[in-house]
Amino acid sequence: MTPKKQTASRRFHPFLLIAALTLAISAHAADPNRGYVHTNGSQLVDGQGHTLNLRGASLGNWMVPEGYMFRLEQDPQSPREIEALLNELLGPIAATRFWHDYRDRYVTRADIQFLQHTGYNSIRIPIDYRFFTPGNEEGFTLLDRVIGWAQEAGLYIVIDIHAAPCGQTGTNIDNSWGYPWLFESPECQQQTVDIWKRIAAHYRDSKTVLGYDLLNEPIPPFPQLQIYNARLEPLYRRMVAGIREVDTHHVVILGGAQWDTNFSVFGPPFDSNVMYTFHKYWMSPSSPLSRPISTSGTAITCPCGWENPVKTPTHGSANSGSCSTKTRLAGPSGPTKRWKNLQLRFLSIALSTGTRSWPSPRPAAERERRKGK
Repeated sequence: MTPKKQTASRRFHPFLLIAALTLAISAHAADPNRGYVHTNGSQLVDGQGHTLNLRGASLGNWMVPEGYMFRLEQDPQSPREIEALLNELLGPIAATRFWHDYRDRYVTRADIQFLQHTGYNSIRIPIDYRFFTPGNEEGFTLLDRVIGWAQEAGLYIVIDIHAAPCGQTGTNIDNSWGYPWLFESPECQQQTVDIWKRIAAHYRDSKTVLGYDLLNEPIPPFPQLQIYNARLEPLYRRMVAGIREVDTHHVVILGGAQWDTNFSVFGPPFDSNVMYTFHKYWMSPSSPLSRPISTSGTAITCPCGWENPVKTPTHGSANSGSCSTKTRLAGPSGPTKRWKNLQLRFLSIALSTGTRSWPSPRPAAERERRKGK
């Protein structure tokens, strides 16, 4: 009796094994986010489900030149103003050639490797929508190359629309015409949706791309512009709907109004893979967002009260302006205190010039401009 039972048991084992394998394969196939960075409650996790703390730098002044990054204390400040100056100095043909070469050479593989060796794990890339319009492939050519280098180095990429059609701020940082016309123009809003849909379709299969930062610092704190606060989330909803038509994998990143500091403009999360980002500068020390951050880049409870990840500003300026608060930035061996005017977005300038040094703090003219004075 005993030998027969053992034989039957041995015959049954292969069926159990096949069933277990089938269940494992089904579970693997059922997880649409496997391999992609995604949100999990209040945490950001990597493709294997491990908690991901972001430590990164921003490639500022590449596709979106800004006057203070060129150390121009006064005008010009916006990309179009700087471009006009170069046209006057060089002539339009030579200036066009200069900017093409500038963008082509600004970031190198060695720069990305340097960031990896420094201890960073992610890069935020500010972009100008103009390079991603139909018929203009320059933006994709530049991004594809850097994303390839980032993949080699094991770094994640956040794509950030810094300059949206018509402008989301009306200041120099979005290359607009002095007013956030994006919130007044249905045509520009649709163009922004279409640009994001085009970008998402291009990168939907990339596991190096972490996510899409939909609008950088929308709606300044100027009182007369806060009428647009109520229009921000509906526009975000339209952008996300367009993205989800072609890309269901990547994180969508939403910044609050008033330089990414006001989250009262949001209702409950409307997407299952959303992260919020705030920029910790130009705010009162009494603001709840000014409290010390124990681990830079860690997904923390959203100020709105929802259990969604929040990205701290390790990818941009850590400048707290005239406030006395200090931001903790993650270095190669963990969080490290930096002085309040340290600006990570300048790192790319140091890399491209070979100086490997930190530039001077943000000029006074830019500080006053951002505070609305």
